[in-house]
Amino acid sequence: MHTHLCVGGVIISRKLLVSLIVVFVIAQVIFSYLSYNQTPYLENEIEYEIRNGIENEIEYYIYSANGDRVDGTVNVELVEKTQEFITFIFHNNTDNEYTFGTWFELGRRAENGWENVDTIIDDFGFTLIGLPLPPNGTREHGFNWEWLHGTLESGEYRITTGFIYFRATGDFDSYYIVINFIL
Repeated sequence: MHTHLCVGGVIISRKLLVSLIVVFVIAQVIFSYLSYNQTPYLENEIEYEIRNGIENEIEYYIYSANGDRVDGTVNVELVEKTQEFITFIFHNNTDNEYTFGTWFELGRRAENGWENVDTIIDDFGFTLIGLPLPPNGTREHGFNWEWLHGTLESGEYRITTGFIYFRATGDFDSYYIVINFIL
């Protein structure tokens, strides 16, 4: 026997409602891990090198939620960059499906380390959506910062975003990708 509920005038199954609640809880957990300007390992200087004066390439580092360096999970390839946005192809090198979203944090290299890039609006947020990165697959994704930071000046920058490997409710791994680039 299937149990159905009426929510806001829409009839849905109890199983669907539970699934939606689980997705909402997971989204809240991810957002708490990836909340803007709260990334714990970024409080300290992260290793950074510009190899051979690169201008069109990127360097990236992947960290677990507790700040440990992780290699071999995802590769990042630069597609395009401008003063307003950057686009990457994420390559999943595992048999696991990862999920990421639209959240990002933008930093600029200063004399004494990294500084967060100032925002041009005070109240902002990121849409909590889950974009799949299939096992052993790729996904192209762009980060447009013009709405939040405006047009950037030339300089050394890093963009930080996150992804998760979800196994079951309450059983997932969170990762951060820190991508260094030059404009």
